[in-house]
Amino acid sequence: MNRRKYLAISGGMVALAGCSGETEESPSSSGGESDSDSQDGSDSSSGDGSDGGSESGDGEDSIPTHEIGDTFMVGSDEDAVEYTVSSASTADAIGGEYSSEEANGVFLIVQLEMVNQTSETINISSNHLKAVDSDGNQFDADAGASVYLESDERFDVSGISFEQLNPGLSTSGAVIFDVATGSSYGLLVEPVGLFSSADSHLVELGST
Repeated sequence: MNRRKYLAISGGMVALAGCSGETEESPSSSGGESDSDSQDGSDSSSGDGSDGGSESGDGEDSIPTHEIGDTFMVGSDEDAVEYTVSSASTADAIGGEYSSEEANGVFLIVQLEMVNQTSETINISSNHLKAVDSDGNQFDADAGASVYLESDERFDVSGISFEQLNPGLSTSGAVIFDVATGSSYGLLVEPVGLFSSADSHLVELGST
């Protein structure tokens, strides 16, 4: 009875407030460049060796942006966590035959893997994972819907809840958001450290 739809991926579909949202390439000036412009121009490639990532926007508002399937690192040293988002789908309700929860809009279910790349135990939860729509609105995870995930035969993962992850170990799970239909979304991944100044990252998910 409940429908599950896979999201269609569209490049550059999410633009955070203050970002340009153009993730592919910026327009270049055509012809007539002065000698000084040619001499002062610098190589725009970052050369940081990151996998599958680009930066959305310009200047201090830019944010590293990824696609589903990319592996990337958020944080460093004491709060370095490696992420891979494996899928994103939607459902009108989560649960089984006898107990379930219906979405006010539609449930956005994001499955991902996290690896502790630090030398200490870290706390993992859904608090540092947000859904972001094309207007920059942020959505917290729906903890209530996650409770019904294990009884839903369409999914073979549990909802991400608070747990301690030891060094070098990985954990997989899903985070669920109750969002509006007919909009584009991304997953905003914030650093796990409470006082971390590391950059957040964005994974483009597609449209509901």
